Formats: sequence, structure tokens, C-alpha cells
Amino acid sequence: MAYVPLASIASGDTIVTTWGNQVKDNFAAGVPDIFTTKGDIAVASGADAAGRLAIGSDFQIAHAKASATLGAEYSSGVFALATSGAQSIPDNAETKVQIASASVDTYSMLDATNFRLTIPAAFPASRYYIVIAYGEFALHATAGKIRQVQVRKNGSVITAQTATQEVGGGLSTRITAVSYPLILSATDYVEMWAFHQAGAGLNISDNSLGLYMIR
Repeated sequence: MAYVPLASIASGDTIVTTWGNQVKDNFAAGVPDIFTTKGDIAVASGADAAGRLAIGSDFQIAHAKASATLGAEYSSGVFALATSGAQSIPDNAETKVQIASASVDTYSMLDATNFRLTIPAAFPASRYYIVIAYGEFALHATAGKIRQVQVRKNGSVITAQTATQEVGGGLSTRITAVSYPLILSATDYVEMWAFHQAGAGLNISDNSLGLYMIR
């Protein structure tokens, strides 16, 4: 829809049909005529112009997006989740977990070659994210020895770490590491790392690495 300036009328002029039709047409082209569905919103698309932002689906929220036609859109948020199967982790050696299968990856964050989630280059800088890593170490009778999972930013910065001591050999060890609100910018990436002291290679399985942008 676009607003059409009304013709000027001087004092004492009679309002003519053309002027009245301009008023009518402007009203017809504007709010509320652009709405078609409950929940629609009128959003500026430029100078003296607006458009209909259709209501999103349940639980979606509206947010700014410069590349969108109206500069805004509804979405369920920025979320990515990647997983992997069993991997043998060497004894007493911090090892990257080979996360390589996308479960949820709307924004193509998974780098299955380098086993990481990477913030796309087109994303805004300095946004907060929560990152979660989970894995299950196989059972192994090495009482008192460490099992550990980490989240790392850009390969070296440890942003989350959970460690536990094995108390016996009868149960596997499930570990979740959750980051604090973490600032990530375009091309920053996160990885899952694992460590143990079982005395020999030990499998970690059901692995997952996920992130969610705080909005």
C-alpha cells in the first residue's frame, strides 16, 4: 500500500469529487484494509508506505530482520542441534567429539568436517547464546577417575565444563555441560570436547551439541 498526497484546497473552495475519491482510496489502501487474518500487523516498508506482516504460528515471536521485505519476520528463534554416535576417546587426552549429523540446522551452522557449530557470516555481532553438550561414557571399573565434557569457543576458550569421578564400574557416566550466556559473533564457533582417565580408550556415545540464541 502507498499513500497518495491529497490535492490542495484553498480557503473557500468547494470539496470536489476528485479530492473525496483520493481520501476514499487512501483509506481503502491503508490500515485496516491490508489486514486479512487475525493478528496481522501493519509494518512500514518505506517512506509513506506500509505492508502486512502476517501473524506467525503458535509460540513464534516477531523480530527485526534487515533482509526481510518489511524488515521484520516471525520465527521460532535461532537454534541448532547436532549429534554423533559412539567415539573412542584416548586415555588422559582432551579430544574433540566428532559431532557431524544435523538434527536441527535451519541456518546451516554445522561444519561436519571440523565437527563444530559456526555462527553464519550474515548474523549480527555480539549476540548471547546458550550452548549445551551431552555425552555418555561407557561403563568401566576405574573408581575415582575423571570423566569430563567441555564446550569450547573458537577451539580454545572453555565456556562450560562438567566433570565427575567414577565411583564404580557398573554404570555408564552421563554428562551435560551448559555454558553461561556466551557472546558469539559471526564466524565464531563452538565444539564439544571429552576427557577421561579410564586407563585405555573409552567410548562416549549419544553425543549432542546444541546452541540457542537468547532474544
